Amino acid sequence: MNWLSQRDITDKAMELHREGNNAKAASMFRELVESGCRDPKVLSLGGYLVATEEGDVKTGLGWCERAIEIAFYDPEMYVNLARLHERTGWKTQAAQVLRKGLRMDPGNEKLLSEIRRVSPRTPDAISLLPRDHVVNRTIGKLRAERKDKDKPLVKSKTSASYS
Repeated sequence: MNWLSQRDITDKAMELHREGNNAKAASMFRELVESGCRDPKVLSLGGYLVATEEGDVKTGLGWCERAIEIAFYDPEMYVNLARLHERTGWKTQAAQVLRKGLRMDPGNEKLLSEIRRVSPRTPDAISLLPRDHVVNRTIGKLRAERKDKDKPLVKSKTSASYS
């Protein structure tokens, strides 16, 4: 596939994604990557869509991680990987990815807003008491039990490991 047809397919896949036709966009991104395209935006968004639409989480994670290796300076790469982690139920890993992005671009508002949104730590129930006080811990456990009832949107057969 030549670069002109890759550009056309990329544009069409992006347009389908914007319109909400993510299943078709995912298949087009898969076609692009399998034909040799290494554009980090294609890898990142394609990885997210392949994982969430087709259920191929392992491939999606691999593409998103590769996109970060190529374009470590682009906050969007970190956001897509973090959203994928969040969708698979790995909120801690999502926060770790966003913190890694913030090390590259400390003041980035998009990364900051995403980390505030997905941060696994909740504020203390009673701010006047220390975090490890029995009342705060008990209320925290009750909150966590209530949140655990929500199932992840994407089932995965792999686990994430970030440092």
